[in-house]
This record gives sequence, C-alpha cells and structure tokens, in this order.
Amino acid sequence: MRMKFSRSMWQLSLVLSFFLLCAPAFADYQIKSDDIRVDASQFATNLSENDTTVQKALETVDGMSTMVYPGAGLPVSTGSAWGTSITNNSSNWNTAYGWGNHASAGYVTGTPWTSMGYVTGTPWTSAGYYVGDGSAFATSAQGSSADTAYGWGDHSKAGYLTAVPDVTYSKAFIITNPTASADALVWSTPEAITITAFHVYAVGGTSITGGLWENDTVAVSDDVVAPAEQNTNNPTLTNPVIDAGNGIFWQTTSVSGTVTRVTVTFDYTVNA
Repeated sequence: MRMKFSRSMWQLSLVLSFFLLCAPAFADYQIKSDDIRVDASQFATNLSENDTTVQKALETVDGMSTMVYPGAGLPVSTGSAWGTSITNNSSNWNTAYGWGNHASAGYVTGTPWTSMGYVTGTPWTSAGYYVGDGSAFATSAQGSSADTAYGWGDHSKAGYLTAVPDVTYSKAFIITNPTASADALVWSTPEAITITAFHVYAVGGTSITGGLWENDTVAVSDDVVAPAEQNTNNPTLTNPVIDAGNGIFWQTTSVSGTVTRVTVTFDYTVNA
C-alpha cells in the first residue's frame, strides 16, 4: 500500500528523527510550539485524498480468509487460472528412470541385418510374407495358399499314424524227405526279428520230431512232436529273438515211418 505524503509531513518526520537522535545534546532544551510548524490543512487534505484507496486495499486483505487450491494431483496453470490437474504418476516416472538410459541399451537402429535373418526393410508386407534370410519372401499367391492350408485345421488332431504298429508276418518252408539229425536252413533273416509262433505239418509216415534253431547253434524252440497229417501249433519258444543276418534252421531229431515232407511255418514281427 502506497500513501502520499505532503512536504509538511516530510519536514515533520525529519525534525522528529533529528530530535530523537540528538536527544542527549538537547536534554535541557525546551522545544516551543513555534519551533515546529506544520501545515495541518495540507496534511489533512492529502490523507483525505488517499483514504478511499487505502480502505479498499485493507478490505481486500481482510477478505482473503481462505486459499484457493487446484484439484487433487499435479496442478496445471492456464496463465490466468487453475486448469484440470493431472494424475500424479511420479512413482512410475521414477521407476522408468531407474531402468536407465535406453539410448545406451544397444537396440537395433540401423538396417543391414539381412544377413542375420531379421526383418529390416520398411514396407515388406507389400512384397509378400517375410519367411527367412533377409532375401527370400513368399509371394502373395503362396501367402494365399498358406491361408487355405490354415483353413484345413490342425493336422495334429487328425489322428494320423505317429508310430509303426507291430505287423505280424509269416514264412513257410517245405523240407522233403527229412531224416534224423539232418539240419536244413529255412531262412536267412535280413533284419532282426522276433518269432511269435511256429507250426509243423508232416506228410507220410507216423510223425516227426524237431525244432527251430538260430545259426544251428542256439535253440529257438523246444523240440515238437508233429504227428503226420496234423497241424502242430505253438511249441514253446526259448529264444525267439533272431539277430539280423542270422539263419533260421529246422533241425530234425527223429522220424517215425516214412515222412516224405514237412512244412514249417513261423510267424514273426520286425524289431524296431
């Protein structure tokens, strides 16, 4: 608040200040009314001219009983009033700052990455679908075919064969005029097999006794007695696994009567 003082008021102020500073020197000096002269009429006039402005200023100060605050959050000033405050996400900003300077993180900023197989071109979708080493792109037609194949569904759920099931094969051989203690090679196996069953059928005579051997040294089965003109099935197998390249022999132990031929049949599976 600025007040206007007349020349008389300034003179009065200077005199009073001088008197206060020099009071010890004038302790015995008596000031008379004629020594200080003030133009009171001018003083009153000047005060009267300013009292309205002063009063208004005082009333304004008295009226400022509360502070006007912006909305919750971070305040925004429009330059003449408070705008809408923004959400205080400073904790997120601090977290992001803690991640460090991403400019130093070594991200890809240039292009020649084609040799490493990364997409580096700009509108590469217009040339087709990116498929590989930076130089190969599928054509639009190929992309259309890929969409068609997608429409066929998930082939993993189609129930296709995922493993080779066990298939049983059979081999049959005829040995003519078998005699006791005679061995006959019936088959040389090209791959490892497992014999699952075998059958004997004799023609002529009374019966024949014999069995299967591996390489004529390892018994594949116990001896079986096969009466003539009857099927004899599934004798006991003692060593059914035959290695690849080994021979399977029929070994005659004895013959009763005149057996003209014997048919040996065995079933097997191919080992994985």
